[in-house]
Amino acid sequence: MISLFLLPLALFGKANGTVDTPANKVQTVIFDFGNVVVQKDTRLVEAFLSQELEISEETAKEILKERKEALLQGIEDKTFFKNIFKNFGKEMPSSFLKQFKKEIKGSILIDKKVFKIIQALKKQKNVILFSNTEKHKADLYKELGYYEPFEELILSYEIGLRKPQKEAYQFVIETIGVEPYRCLFIDDKLENILVAKKQSWNAIWFHDAEQLEKELYDLGFRLDCDPIGDETVPF
Repeated sequence: MISLFLLPLALFGKANGTVDTPANKVQTVIFDFGNVVVQKDTRLVEAFLSQELEISEETAKEILKERKEALLQGIEDKTFFKNIFKNFGKEMPSSFLKQFKKEIKGSILIDKKVFKIIQALKKQKNVILFSNTEKHKADLYKELGYYEPFEELILSYEIGLRKPQKEAYQFVIETIGVEPYRCLFIDDKLENILVAKKQSWNAIWFHDAEQLEKELYDLGFRLDCDPIGDETVPF
């Protein structure tokens, strides 16, 4: 693994008898969310729709895609699914929306190892979220409490900018008031990492919790994390 951290290690010497590290120069750690802190597994949701509508799971998967587009257009679940049931010659059960939301929540899996890393980093640095997302997703994550560890939320739908637009990175810097070289950005998409580097951010290209923890240690972060394995399980 080639580290994408930008601070030149050779520049760091001893200060007051203590070896200085890149970690000492970082003030703010900036996390992506999807595929870093949480993963999604919609198979149970697809199975639920398949059973309720008596359709194949492949068709259910297509309906979930249609739902995503409908939500982006401002169409609420109640209206969307009433029409879906009608299209299949059925009436939507009164309990459907409640159960559907439960299935959706169950499909969002949090990586407990990453979550513990975030908690450990908060003891040393400011930790914020910088995420491309839509309002309906963010509302659900807030309801689940998955945003609570972050001291600040910078969400694309609120600022009108998305990674990898360079203006989105500039917005983050202006908002948090920290020099770019004092930021450490963690994201699973290489294109987002490369733009961050061009903006003089330090960066780790995320693959999994173990790799993240190792790279943080290599940079001088000392994480007080209990070993819990790498499960991605619901809270």
